[in-house]
Amino acid sequence: MQAWERDVNVLLDTSRPVHERLRAAESLGAVSNPTVTKALLRLAASADSPVALQVAVGKAVARIFIATGGVTEAPLQDLTGPAYEGFDEEITRTQRGNPDL
Repeated sequence: MQAWERDVNVLLDTSRPVHERLRAAESLGAVSNPTVTKALLRLAASADSPVALQVAVGKAVARIFIATGGVTEAPLQDLTGPAYEGFDEEITRTQRGNPDL
């Protein structure tokens, strides 16, 4: 099992402590893999997770879409409010260092 697979399992396991799930979300933002993106988007669309986790997942989704050059194709309409805020915050932070993004 690869590290990203363990992180996806931790992220989706609602019995795990939130801080472990937050760490997993942060790690997964650096992984460009369809399975990872699908898992993150599924959580980003669910209001059942703690708000802090929704924000972290939104940031992770933004990092993946930035890395793949697909920011304009991100399914923002599916994100919860907190996940969208995390996404927007990460895009803004990144644009400060790269205005051509």
